[in-house]
Amino acid sequence: MLVLKLRSKVIFAFFLITCISTVSTTFFAIHFFSEKIRTEAIENMQRHLEVVYLVYQHQLSRVHDLAQFLANDASLQQHAFYKTAQPMLPILTNVAE
Repeated sequence: MLVLKLRSKVIFAFFLITCISTVSTTFFAIHFFSEKIRTEAIENMQRHLEVVYLVYQHQLSRVHDLAQFLANDASLQQHAFYKTAQPMLPILTNVAE
């Protein structure tokens, strides 16, 4: 049987308590910060999705306005009806600018 002196017992107890508290604190910190990081990431993704949706709606309205403008352009309709592609290029480049 191993007989330890009082000094060895105190050092061993101190080391054991220190290790247990360090390990438990480490696991708690890992759990706490992983949850915090996860919630912040979800919040950021939701904010970014809102911004993406607004940009998409803005671009969709611009495409709608451009299509409406081209549909109302009588000269472009005549060129399209008579299938004259060459005169349409300057008109479309002016519209694109």
